[in-house]
Amino acid sequence: MDDNQEIRRWSSYLGDPAAAARLAVFFAQENSLLEEIQGKVAERHEAFWGVIFPLLYSISDSNRAFHLLATHQAMRGAYVMARMSFEAIVNTCFIMSEGNAAADRARRHAQQKSFRDMDREIHGVDLRLMCDGKDEAAPDSELQASLAMFTNKKGREITQWTPETVKERIDAIEKKYGPRASGGLNFGLFAIYRHGSEIAHGSLFGALFSLGLTYPGTPRSGDELSGYLTTNISSLLWFLGKSVNSLIFVFQKELGLDGVYEKSQALISEYQPGSNKCAS
Repeated sequence: MDDNQEIRRWSSYLGDPAAAARLAVFFAQENSLLEEIQGKVAERHEAFWGVIFPLLYSISDSNRAFHLLATHQAMRGAYVMARMSFEAIVNTCFIMSEGNAAADRARRHAQQKSFRDMDREIHGVDLRLMCDGKDEAAPDSELQASLAMFTNKKGREITQWTPETVKERIDAIEKKYGPRASGGLNFGLFAIYRHGSEIAHGSLFGALFSLGLTYPGTPRSGDELSGYLTTNISSLLWFLGKSVNSLIFVFQKELGLDGVYEKSQALISEYQPGSNKCAS
């Protein structure tokens, strides 16, 4: 079944507040499985897993915030938090797929950005933040190598931690782990990333999308707008949950876990269209 077929299959369910409530339960249970894995990662002491653990913590934390917003019909905030969680999921899967080289690049990006964060200012405004520890840290040879890695030929900071686009990262994940890893991520890219980014960036398109004003047949009443919001929130709960499912699959492979991905799959089967949980 392709992406469009799955979306059409859900179309008769998503605007139902009862379906949104069921999907909120589904998402919370998916995140609980992820938090079980968090404990397993915390037990690992290798440098590689020292990069993965903060990312995993940030995902589960963002998921809790997303769930709170989604269950309170705060669609704009839910989109922003879903986008944050989704890209962190992609990055975590990508680092695991690429191994130590990607983990080291992520670590060096964080190291040099932390150093730059010790001395910041807005040009033309009398506002500057300086940290006394900067001069002490500056001579470190590893820090200097990290700064060089993320400085371009004009002396400006390279802000992206990796040059691959989100889609290219997902393709790399699929190359190593197959469609069970990439499927949920491609769903998330389709349903979350574009609109979450526009809302987060404060664009007019994002504002219009929030009110259902970017499509034909825009909401003409309070009830229609409420249905539009519910449809979008239900979509976020489902597709971000599918992205978490992909992450769980990758973790199970990398950590040699048993049964966690199967529990995640059982939740998807339980809450997908046509199941008892999703019967209208």
